[in-house]
Amino acid sequence: MRVKTKQIYTIIALFVIFTLALYLRFLPWDSVFFNGKVFLIDPDSYYHMQRIVDSVRSPVNLLFDRGMGYPYLYDKMVALVALLMGGADMTEHEIEVIAAIFPAVIGALTIIPLFFIGRTLFNDIAGFWAALILAITPLHISLTSLGYSDYHGTNVLLSLLSFLFLLLALKKARESGNFFSKPIFICASLGGVFLGMEMLTWHSSYIYFLPIFLYIAFQLFMDIYNKKSIEYTGIVGSIFAFSSLTIVLPFYLINGWEINIPLSLGLALFLIFLGILMLSKFKNRHIRIGIIVCFILFSLLVSIKLLGQWIGLFRKFSNYLQVSENLYIYELKPLFFPSGFFTIQLAWQDFLVPFFLSLIGLGFLLIKILQKKDFGLELFVTLYFVELFILVSYMVRFAIDFVPMMALFSGFIFSEIYYANIFKLKSKIKNEIKNRYVTKNRNINISILIILTILLLSPNIVVLEKKSTNPYFSPEWMDSIVWMKNNVKGEGTVMNWWSYGYWINYYAKRQSVSYAYPNDTTAKFFTENDETIASKIMESNAAKYVIIFTPMRDYEGQYKNMILLSGKKLSDFFIIKDKTIEPTINYFNSTLARLYYADGNEIELPGETIPALSHFRLIYESYDSQGKFSGNDIKGTKIYEYVHGTTIHGRAPEGQIVISTAIRTNQGRNFEYIQTSDSNGNYSFTVPYSIDSPYQTNAGEYRISIGDMNKTITVNEGDILIGNQIEFNIL
Repeated sequence: MRVKTKQIYTIIALFVIFTLALYLRFLPWDSVFFNGKVFLIDPDSYYHMQRIVDSVRSPVNLLFDRGMGYPYLYDKMVALVALLMGGADMTEHEIEVIAAIFPAVIGALTIIPLFFIGRTLFNDIAGFWAALILAITPLHISLTSLGYSDYHGTNVLLSLLSFLFLLLALKKARESGNFFSKPIFICASLGGVFLGMEMLTWHSSYIYFLPIFLYIAFQLFMDIYNKKSIEYTGIVGSIFAFSSLTIVLPFYLINGWEINIPLSLGLALFLIFLGILMLSKFKNRHIRIGIIVCFILFSLLVSIKLLGQWIGLFRKFSNYLQVSENLYIYELKPLFFPSGFFTIQLAWQDFLVPFFLSLIGLGFLLIKILQKKDFGLELFVTLYFVELFILVSYMVRFAIDFVPMMALFSGFIFSEIYYANIFKLKSKIKNEIKNRYVTKNRNINISILIILTILLLSPNIVVLEKKSTNPYFSPEWMDSIVWMKNNVKGEGTVMNWWSYGYWINYYAKRQSVSYAYPNDTTAKFFTENDETIASKIMESNAAKYVIIFTPMRDYEGQYKNMILLSGKKLSDFFIIKDKTIEPTINYFNSTLARLYYADGNEIELPGETIPALSHFRLIYESYDSQGKFSGNDIKGTKIYEYVHGTTIHGRAPEGQIVISTAIRTNQGRNFEYIQTSDSNGNYSFTVPYSIDSPYQTNAGEYRISIGDMNKTITVNEGDILIGNQIEFNIL
């Protein structure tokens, strides 16, 4: 009866934690579902969204996907849910709703395997606290929240499920001695299945094989040293590895992909465990020792090879890293040296109190392991924690993978405190007054847990409240992308900052120059102050359009990263003095500033005039206002078309000559496009606007002024597009 009661309490507690986790991940509801549309949170979400839609429209892509070098199981999982719920005829909006909700549910479900891992390794208290900590950790919430349609949360859930069932199988085999029992077979098989699914979810998941191979080597040595059977390791491991191969191998055979690192490691793992199983049948002591040494060495060699893959992966990511101030991608920053000097700011920002508790937990567990002759499964989880700690220290990208282990080791500390206050002190109490002291110590225990809970939850509540009131997207930006899809009909790619590439690809159905990772092409374009060079960059990338967005303009936004990536100096664009940042003339002369602030028009600065752009015409701007510049409203999002432009030239009196035209934008804003030059008897202007533009942003006739003379000329759309020259004398 007590067992059933305990199970009921466990189910209730897990349900409460799951509900809390789901609620926290649904906080961005109003930001994701807005005006009858679905706005996904992260740019990468739109990459996955396109693959999900393609798989729903062509279900054969669930298995046959020869166009991709990797299956990316996350996309197929979401597509399968959509197919089961509505079939291939679902609208794009309905598919987007499913894709938005899926990661939040996955993130909340992750608390369940983590609880059982804590229970298996330690006790129920450790499991409950680990689940609660994972449920409220800001970083995990951010990366598994509503609208964050990316594979990170799914990868974590699959890795925990694989880890859990492998632990259960090993524990049951060690304790029962009946290595071929049905529960052991089921647990080992499920662990392998989830490992295979994890390998199909992220192409670099092979880095998590390292603890497995190291554990094999250490555990073999300890079992032999303690004269224990090694048969259970071979049986459980063989089933585990073989099951993972049955999941991975069909995708490679069906799609004709090359045998890559995850598959190779799965095969190696299977061979090692199979060899251990065979080894257990040998009776000759010398043969056994020889084969054991070979397998230990093989496991270590695979670990070294895996370490080489580690280093190779790091070098690959490091191509995006320069010196400390060049760390322009958040997820590629080192945890403790994000700006080149030691700080715990990122650790606190992403993990809060549990991060530091987990390090204490690691120390406690290491002491326990060293005090025992039989390392057991605690060694496995310690290796796993240490590996992930090294990874996240090197690169914040691995923080999402580290969070469950952080929560687990924090839960371990809570359980140590709990049982230290109840049971260890209880054993020292005299029998005749035992009840009085146990009650007292239980009250102390509850008080300590309440205090720790407050310390743990308070920072999280503050962070989550801030996140829930901070919108993830700009409606004006999304409207601009949709406008591009509906109104831009010509060919050509879009010059953009890399953060917005997948958005453009998905919503505007147009190829972008930069996406996924930064490239110096777009950085050089936006920081360039010579229009001739900027035009060559456009043409070399077959770019026809340029889109700019408010976050791109600021030093603290994305412009600093553009400067660094382009190889230029920050001091050439900004003067930083007494905690103030002032833009230089060079900044206002950059392509980005001329397009964002001045609409491609002339800029009058003290002591200098920055000329107008001749090949970029404004075709769209958003309705929001981001302040004023030279008396004109600054709009948050602008789209420009790159055109050859019409060259107007001819004879004219000597002196300053001006050409201008009135522009009315799609938002009804009026400004005058002006170019100024000097005539030495001849003049020449190249202009980008026509009187019959197909867009809502239109120009009037051009007026050419020199001295008291004023003449008008009409420029047509055809002249602009093919680069016609018009001779127009002013005499």
